[in-house]
Amino acid sequence: MKLHDPNRPFVTVIIPVLNNAPGLGKCLDALDRQGYPQEAYEVLVIDNGSTDNVREVAEAYDQAILLKEDYPSQAAARNKGILAAKGELLAFTDSDCIPALDWIEKGVEHLSREPRADYVGGKITLFFRNPQKPTACELYESAFSFPQKSYIEEKNYSTTANLFTRRSIFDETSLFKRDSYTGSDEEWGHEVHAKGFRQVYADDVEILHPARHTWQQLSLKQARIRLSRYRKARQAKRRSTPWQRLRWLVDSPLLRSLLHRVVNTCSDQRLTGVKQRMSVIYILFRRLCFDYVIRCSVLCGVDLKHDYALLREQAAPSTVRMDDKAP
Repeated sequence: MKLHDPNRPFVTVIIPVLNNAPGLGKCLDALDRQGYPQEAYEVLVIDNGSTDNVREVAEAYDQAILLKEDYPSQAAARNKGILAAKGELLAFTDSDCIPALDWIEKGVEHLSREPRADYVGGKITLFFRNPQKPTACELYESAFSFPQKSYIEEKNYSTTANLFTRRSIFDETSLFKRDSYTGSDEEWGHEVHAKGFRQVYADDVEILHPARHTWQQLSLKQARIRLSRYRKARQAKRRSTPWQRLRWLVDSPLLRSLLHRVVNTCSDQRLTGVKQRMSVIYILFRRLCFDYVIRCSVLCGVDLKHDYALLREQAAPSTVRMDDKAP
């Protein structure tokens, strides 16, 4: 085994996984072929309750170390990885992501540049199952999902699908909030920003991510995110009047952004022809209708934990097969 080069910071890659053995295999394969020296990084795979063959996939890679987190949330799984990490630098991604072969090298490079960066969010490039015949949901995702640059520069956070940071930052901030079944990356990013750490976007720190290609996949994601966000909003307004609750119900953020998104869809050069643009607009209206269903369920007192458990049961294993070719 080669000795670790002291001039190369040691990196711990943290990957939570739930019932996505095929996607995990592609992710680990890309990590196994990184240009960064293998003796200078480790890969922690945190199983969050899988029932498929995640263990067998992880054990096939010498670089991967499999851990288990029983508490059902990605935040808890990531915290498990943080506490077990040996690296001075931490790299976060997801089991359905495929890092570029220079992903670790570029992430480390940005963290090492002057002026010093403490928190680097990279580019997330979506790809379709069949590039010649993208579905309406895939087209919607390509138009609106993962705008990392605006997340970091305007909202002060990066999604943990592609994030590099320093282990020492967690000594001055909290860990991810494990009860935040979604949005913990946004909450922690805001805390990092409030502490004065420098957050940057890096276009050359890239991972590939499969676009969700069915309404079931897209709606499960929407429910997971919106249920958590709306529950928090309602908990902060426990004593609101019936009129205030009705106003909250009507005031959907998706409704407020609808016109802007429709205009952007019509002018988006990534979409070709009227059919593709109308497909995306159809998904926009369908998501708006579903958002009102979610908001009504929150007002009726739906238990978020029960919702999340149901979503975990309904979520099918990844549809990205091992023999699929990413672009």
